[in-house]
Amino acid sequence: YDIVVLDPPSYGHGPKGQRWDIARDLLPLLENCRQLKPDGAREWTWLLTAHSSSPAAIELARCVQRLCPGANVSHGRNTLDDAAGRALDAGFFVRCIDAS
Repeated sequence: YDIVVLDPPSYGHGPKGQRWDIARDLLPLLENCRQLKPDGAREWTWLLTAHSSSPAAIELARCVQRLCPGANVSHGRNTLDDAAGRALDAGFFVRCIDAS
């Protein structure tokens, strides 16, 4: 894969009733995704969006930076403008461009 896009739920259940909690389960998921980087790939990108209050985007950006030392990691808020021009919160993003 050249890019991996994740939009995990904050909380949920899997098909066999297993519990998903973003604060507990996201880092292992990201570690597994890191293994998808093709051998010999010069650049690999992933984008994570989420709508939870915990963990915060900056915490996840730090985790991604530890998983991909030297990668270009950025984070911020997603917003949508309503008809009156007000910015409505739409969660956050963490983007990683790993050129190592």
